[in-house]
Amino acid sequence: MSSDKQPLWNKLVNAKLVQGPPPKMEEPESPWYIKLLLALSGWVASLFLLGFVAVAFSDIFENSFTSFIAGGLMIAGAFAILQIPKNEFLQHLMLAVSLAGQALMVWGIAVDSTQDNLVYVWGLITVMQLLLAILMPDFVHRVWSAFAAAIAFSMTMQLLQLPYLNNCIILFLACWLVLNEFHFPEQIRKFQAISYGLILALIPIKGSALFPSQSFSWLIGSSETIDPPWLDELFLALTMFYLVFKLLQRFSKPMFTVFSISTLFTTLLLCVLSMQAQGISVAMAIMLLGFSVSNRILLGLGICSLLFYISTYYYQMQTSLLDKSITLVIIGSVLLIVRYLILRALKHQQEVAHVS
Repeated sequence: MSSDKQPLWNKLVNAKLVQGPPPKMEEPESPWYIKLLLALSGWVASLFLLGFVAVAFSDIFENSFTSFIAGGLMIAGAFAILQIPKNEFLQHLMLAVSLAGQALMVWGIAVDSTQDNLVYVWGLITVMQLLLAILMPDFVHRVWSAFAAAIAFSMTMQLLQLPYLNNCIILFLACWLVLNEFHFPEQIRKFQAISYGLILALIPIKGSALFPSQSFSWLIGSSETIDPPWLDELFLALTMFYLVFKLLQRFSKPMFTVFSISTLFTTLLLCVLSMQAQGISVAMAIMLLGFSVSNRILLGLGICSLLFYISTYYYQMQTSLLDKSITLVIIGSVLLIVRYLILRALKHQQEVAHVS
C-alpha cells in the first residue's frame, strides 16, 4: 500500500472496522481483448519459433527422444521465467516458447506411434496438458492447456469407444470448478482459467457429435461413430441435475417447494427435449453456471453455444424442417410456460409472506 493510503488504513484499524496488515495493491489487468490479441500473437510466434528450431536444429526432429527432451526443457524454462512478477511481454513470449516446447514433446510422443498405441499417445497428451493447466502460473496458458487437455481426452475416449462418457465428465469438472471457486479464494484465477478452457473445448466437442464422425477420423485415426447418442444425453442430464441441485442448495431453497419442484421438472423437460435437439442441455448448463456466479463471459458462451446448437440442429438433413420446427416451438413454449408459472408462484409466496 502506498504511503498516502497508510493513514487511512490506520484510521480504519483504530475504528475497529478492519484488522491486520494493509492488503497488497494489485496492478490493474489489461482488458480481455488485449489479452486475446497478445495470446494469438504468442501462438503465431510459437510457429515461427518452431520453424526456426526446425531449420537450425533439424536433428532434433529426427530423434523422438531428443525432441521430447528439448520440448520439456523449453517448457521448464518458460515455467521458470513466468515466476517473475507480472510482465505481459514476458508472459506472452514464454507462451510462445511453451507452445513450441509442447509441439516438440507431442512430436516426440507421436512420431513413432502406430494405430495400436494411438490411445496411449492421446492419453499422454491429456496428462501433459492437464499438468500444465494446474502448474503453469499464467492465466492464458492455463486456458489453453485446459482446452488442449479436454480435446485430447475426447480423442482418447473416442479411441476407447466410450464417447458417450466424454462430454459429461468435462461438463461435470467445469461445473465443480465454477461452483467451488469461492471455497478456495487463493485459487480462484486458476479455477476460472481451467473452467474456461474446458467449456471452450466442450462446445465444439459436443458440436462434433451433430456431424458425421468420419469428418473427424483424421484426428484420431479411427472411423468409429459416436454411438449411441442417447447415452451421451442421459449422462449430460445427470450432470445437469447435479448442477441444479447444487444451485438450489446454494440459494437455500427447500427441495419440497413449488419453486424447487418446478425447477427440477423444467430441467427434466429440457433434458428430454435435448435428446432430440442435442446440445441444448450443455448450453443451458453453461448459462446457468454464468448466471449463478455473475460471470458474463460464461453467460455469453452459453448464449452463443445455444444459438450454435439450435442452428446446427435446424439445418441438419436427417429430419424434415417441419419436425425440427415443431421441436423448437415446443421447447420455447415449455420454457415460457414454466417461467410464467414460476413467477406466479413466487409472487404468491411474497404476497403470503407480506400478509403473515
